[in-house]
Amino acid sequence: RYNDGVKALFGTGSDLEIFHDGSHNKLKSTNGNIHVEAVGTIELNKGTTEHLAKFTSDGAAELYYDASKKLETVANGISVGGRIEFTDTNSIITRPTGSALSIETGGTERLRVNSSGNVKLPDNGKLQFGGALNSGDGDLEIYHNGSNSYIDNGTGNLYFRGSNGQMLF
Repeated sequence: RYNDGVKALFGTGSDLEIFHDGSHNKLKSTNGNIHVEAVGTIELNKGTTEHLAKFTSDGAAELYYDASKKLETVANGISVGGRIEFTDTNSIITRPTGSALSIETGGTERLRVNSSGNVKLPDNGKLQFGGALNSGDGDLEIYHNGSNSYIDNGTGNLYFRGSNGQMLF
């Protein structure tokens, strides 16, 4: 039996320390890996107050960045607090305001869906329909160049239809 603050040392160079500080149990390795098994929650912290990760048996795994929870597993997938960055393609999905969703490539916002479901593209951003997904052009393109609006149809006919067969412009 050891009193609070007294360390049990293991290894030739005292590489592993186990102790109780009066409030918490501590396990400290001065070199090598630590493998931990538990039936409750495992917490990894920086110092005494900053969470790095929490792992709850039969529950969530939580990852933190600078004490702020950024990723958590939930029953139906994951919950992300912040940006998702795809560093290999320089693409980012963010929530720039409230419940909006934004997609950026090359450091520029390319598309935004707001809380009403409206989709916004910047000037010269095109909605393209038809054609191969990896091609530069669509069979039908709708866009605004900053001064004028365009509907370009590259194949077949372009039809405008109304519910009673008539179109009013």
